[in-house]
Amino acid sequence: MHRTRSHCGWLCAAVLALAATGVGASEDRLKLEGLPAPHLAITPASAGQGGITDGIYRQTQFINLSSRNPSHAFSVAGKPCELSLNSGRVILRIGEQSAQLTRAGNALRPVPFELDNGEKYVLAFPYYSISRSVHYLTYCPGFTRSGRLGRGSFSFYDQNQDGAFTIGEDAYCGGKSVAFAPLTEFIVDGGTLLHVDGIAADGTSITTSEYDGDTAELEVECGRQGPGVFCVFTSDDGKVAFATEGKSGDFTVPHGSYKLAYGIAVDRRGTATAVIKPGTHQGVAVSDDTTVAVGGPFSFEFRYMRQGNKVVFSPRGFIVRGANGEVYEGWDFQSPPRLSVVEGNAPRALGSFEYG
Repeated sequence: MHRTRSHCGWLCAAVLALAATGVGASEDRLKLEGLPAPHLAITPASAGQGGITDGIYRQTQFINLSSRNPSHAFSVAGKPCELSLNSGRVILRIGEQSAQLTRAGNALRPVPFELDNGEKYVLAFPYYSISRSVHYLTYCPGFTRSGRLGRGSFSFYDQNQDGAFTIGEDAYCGGKSVAFAPLTEFIVDGGTLLHVDGIAADGTSITTSEYDGDTAELEVECGRQGPGVFCVFTSDDGKVAFATEGKSGDFTVPHGSYKLAYGIAVDRRGTATAVIKPGTHQGVAVSDDTTVAVGGPFSFEFRYMRQGNKVVFSPRGFIVRGANGEVYEGWDFQSPPRLSVVEGNAPRALGSFEYG
């Protein structure tokens, strides 16, 4: 009798656990990995406030350190932190420990440290410059929790720097994307679609199950002209979000309506070219296999004013749009724009163009 009761108790517990996580649920470990390109990582939180400087995407606004403003206080996972200047050197203090930050090109080297729960954390400083004794820098989490789930590989990002990984508050991407989508109850990487049943607060493991509802293929078609575009698409109900990997690809998604949320354009040298905003990009309803386009060919819009026999316009007033109406904000022209006037296919000379 004792063995029977023990067996039934174990069986009932197993059934309850299975019901709580969903049929076919699988728990997988996630390991800490360095963020491959902190200078390109765009997140849900930074998409509306970040910008591009010298080919580097800034998740946050600049921190300015100088003799007048010698320190900046912040926190990471509840730990008090401070950036300060000491004899022209940038010092990072985390809790009771301090370290001098060293330069690496236009960045400062990442700093790993240990949280109170024993897990490791990494801070990255993807932008750093000095002008007239003022030090400009940005900081962000410099790591992901990553693993292979089903047929896809995923990376999870602590975008709010609280040391916990939470649905609705943090971010993830599939494959090798540098764009992070909102972490919702579904994760998508190409043909992999999984429901997130739970994620450990410290990001060391995740439990997922296969989605058994209606799905279709959403093909994101990226134009071959211009830089690679890493875009985040979200469903209208907010339950699904995914990021592309800078090239065309097919994504298995639940039926619903999807729209472009944000993204980043990256050239072949691995530098940020522009922040992608929806603009007039048209979303799509997905109940069957569907295609949506982003990227080139690009168009350039500008306003002009006629003054007598002159046409005046600002070289900084251009709007760059993709083939489907999305806007590429902050595009940095490396040389003055050239304007050609044509009638049909024949060029027409209507005078000279000059800066004034």
